[in-house]
Amino acid sequence: MNILFKITAIAVSYYAIAFARGSDNNKVSPASAQLRVPPQSVFIDPRSFAVLGASGLFRTDSFIEFFNPTNTTPPFFQIFDPGFLSILGSNPSLNRVAHNVSFAFAHEAPIYNHPTDEVFFASNDGGPLGFSDLYHNNQVGKISMGAVETALQGLASEGNASGVVEVPVTEVGGEAVVGAASRCGGLSPLFFPFFSLLAVGRLWRRMPFTNLFLFMPPTLVLTNPPHGLPRFASYSHVNRRHLNSSLRMTNGGTGPYKSSLVLITSGRGPLPPSIVLVNPAAPHNTTVVLDNFFGRQFNSLNDIKVHPKSGAFFFTDVTYGFLNHFRSAPLMPNQVYRFDPQTATLRVIATDFDRPNGIAFTPNGKIAYIADTGAAGGFLGNNQTEPATIYAFDVEPHTQTFLNRRVFAYVDAGVPDGVQVDAKGNVYSGCGDGVHVWSPQGTLLGKFFLGTTSANMVFAGDGRLVILAETSVFVAKIAAQEGKIAFG
Repeated sequence: MNILFKITAIAVSYYAIAFARGSDNNKVSPASAQLRVPPQSVFIDPRSFAVLGASGLFRTDSFIEFFNPTNTTPPFFQIFDPGFLSILGSNPSLNRVAHNVSFAFAHEAPIYNHPTDEVFFASNDGGPLGFSDLYHNNQVGKISMGAVETALQGLASEGNASGVVEVPVTEVGGEAVVGAASRCGGLSPLFFPFFSLLAVGRLWRRMPFTNLFLFMPPTLVLTNPPHGLPRFASYSHVNRRHLNSSLRMTNGGTGPYKSSLVLITSGRGPLPPSIVLVNPAAPHNTTVVLDNFFGRQFNSLNDIKVHPKSGAFFFTDVTYGFLNHFRSAPLMPNQVYRFDPQTATLRVIATDFDRPNGIAFTPNGKIAYIADTGAAGGFLGNNQTEPATIYAFDVEPHTQTFLNRRVFAYVDAGVPDGVQVDAKGNVYSGCGDGVHVWSPQGTLLGKFFLGTTSANMVFAGDGRLVILAETSVFVAKIAAQEGKIAFG
């Protein structure tokens, strides 16, 4: 999904009075002062804000006003239920490990590749700071978790466990290395979108396959970039590793499946959305396994998971490509599909969504979760009366039909995007202010509060959660274990 909100968290003064225990990021409410709160954490007793009163300050926009009654500086762990403590453990940490204020390089499709200890992901496709549109593809990148561990160990040895590090991000399908291998950061890369004419000022752009024109913000447009300057120029080191042109606007991913990354693309212009298997090792050869529904193009495929028992691919299709100006008007409903990679049989498995987005299964495959991000409407704007909801379904063991649809959670910040499930069935979703975590019963246990949007996250083995936050990557060291699934 392509939504990047330039957000500043608004700390609203609710009736949740808190006091510090040693540092700003280690707080509890007076009602639960006896609770042992770990580092970088805040406990907020739901009883402290259940009634705000006639003169209370109420939030009016869930996309830009976040619930941070303790006014704690992000990032930190926001605890609402003692059950979150078993997920965090006694000594959790939450660190920013990569950052580029100029480029939304860390948006979606996170996949942990255990043999190389790397996490792959894709940049924003069609949204702000993604530098991708009808004419330009987004990028697939990766980060070494070994390098992350080394950098974090350096912080710990300095007694600064909550500090910031900068670990290089290699763009596997693009043109740059984002970041520098240092803790001082260095210069942020500068990017120049390459279009067909030189202009500074108003730019009107025709929407794909229509006679409608949209006003674009003032921008610098280059006719002929200087010699040697790539389309997205960077003053950081450059390391080109192009992927096959099969990948058109990568937005979702899972695996590895039989040693391959499974990437799902939204398509671009007349080029169809597709499911693509990618070799995680150079030269990153690709195999397209699906790009149509009985001869009809999908709208813009969004997210994908492999069922842990059958090995079938389940994926969502939604209209965000159209809503972000790089795909034509939709021709089919927004739906969820099941695809058997062995027989190539394909069928709709669930429908009647506004905008189905993230998808996940419990490790035993018995429950499926689908996020509906209807409240985020692309160029149509946000509508808080539309869904920002995760639905749960029972998965019929033989046909794998989705049954017994019910509301699992409605989020209080932005929309729920990517979804993951840990070994104990706790559900994680990227939302407007970070990552939210619910118990299997749907109780909000706590948040990895970033103060900015996270579209997705992935476990990089037990005890490591890698969080994508558009212009940043965060790593949480926690006690929770990944929901291990063998993909064959």
